[in-house]
Amino acid sequence: MKTDAKYVNTSYIADRLDANYYSDKYLVIEQQIKNSGYKVVKYHDICDVIKCGPFGSSVLAENYNDTGIIMIRPLNLKEVLLSEDELVRFPEESLGTDFPVFEAGDILFARVGTPSCSIIPNSIEKVTISPNIIASKLKKTINKYYVALFLNTDYGLNQLERRFKAVSQPTISTDEIKTIDIVLPNVHIQNYIGNKIRKAEELREEAKRLKDEAESLLSLVLKLDEFKYESTKSWVVNAEFLEPYLNVQFYNKEYLSFQKHLKSLGISLFKMSQVLYKIIKNNSPDENDRVEKGIPSLIVSDIDPYRIEIENAKIQVSQDYYKANEHQAICVDDVVYTTAGPPLGEACLVVDEMLPLLSGAHVAVLSVN
Repeated sequence: MKTDAKYVNTSYIADRLDANYYSDKYLVIEQQIKNSGYKVVKYHDICDVIKCGPFGSSVLAENYNDTGIIMIRPLNLKEVLLSEDELVRFPEESLGTDFPVFEAGDILFARVGTPSCSIIPNSIEKVTISPNIIASKLKKTINKYYVALFLNTDYGLNQLERRFKAVSQPTISTDEIKTIDIVLPNVHIQNYIGNKIRKAEELREEAKRLKDEAESLLSLVLKLDEFKYESTKSWVVNAEFLEPYLNVQFYNKEYLSFQKHLKSLGISLFKMSQVLYKIIKNNSPDENDRVEKGIPSLIVSDIDPYRIEIENAKIQVSQDYYKANEHQAICVDDVVYTTAGPPLGEACLVVDEMLPLLSGAHVAVLSVN
């Protein structure tokens, strides 16, 4: 007789009554951790501090400024290393005693939304946290980078996901964070793994430096500091700039002025069709073609400038689906480009390590000559 009920071994029973907490995928992870052969500790055993950001009306967007202390929000939490995009600052004199301050090496968790956690990189001296962040300071004897990576594996993220409670929006508490199991191999293994993340952090900082350098060089070549235009209520469009478009936005004075600026520098302008030999535009796969772990089919939210979300791509497909659509597969040196937003017009170059990939709705694949 078919039934949706199941038995759970009493060793797995916790102070939770919701059925989702006892889903098979969580119990399998718990059993794998118990059978790892390594030392297993609760998260609170390796922490000196676990604290949630304070609640209150003072944490408002209008209080952000350009010079205060960095305030971390859930959108800054990316895989392992904290994202430095869209950081905001909060006036330090307005913090009061309720706002905790954390520093490089401390680990942050999203309190609401989806399970995520990141370590604060060495490039950031100190931060405070919003009400939707839980922050922790690890004991000095623990390799912080190793723990940050472990928490971002299936063994860590499944435990986080399991502890989220579905209220008006999924939420996790500091008490639930404390109960997460951490597998602790010997210090040599911890350091070996942790050093890989430290190296990744160093490479990310080097990439940022080179990106800034490249943008500065481009700015010099295009003489962007010399580009100026006067905003007016009406303007004349030169015939050479006319295209088969009738909407006013297309002939925005700033765009036209910038075209004139480039031409005045003797810089040649080409249509996209002149530098591409192929453009791929697809729809996202149907629900029955999607799998939990497979080959990414990119959507807009998977693409940031210079970066594609591979590991946690929202839509993934089977090998069979990929092979059936391999003629539309993304290749090395293709550029993926978002054609709807937000964010609109973000681009990323595809390198070999990202493949295999397909594109979905509102993501164009540009193959350059």
